[in-house]
Amino acid sequence: MVFPLDTIEDYSVVLTPEHEMFRKAVREFVEREIAPKVAEVEERDEVPRDALKK
Repeated sequence: MVFPLDTIEDYSVVLTPEHEMFRKAVREFVEREIAPKVAEVEERDEVPRDALKK
C-alpha cells in the first residue's frame, strides 16, 4: 500500500555529517553572497556577472 506525502512532516531525510556540512556551507554562501543581491536582480531582471563567478 502506498501513502501520499501530504505535508512536510510526512517526509523525513536523515543527512550524513558530510551532507549536513555541505548544506550548512551552501546556506552560508547564499546568505552572504546571493541574498544581498536579490533586490538588484529583481530590479534589473539580470544576474550580476560577479555573482556568477562565485
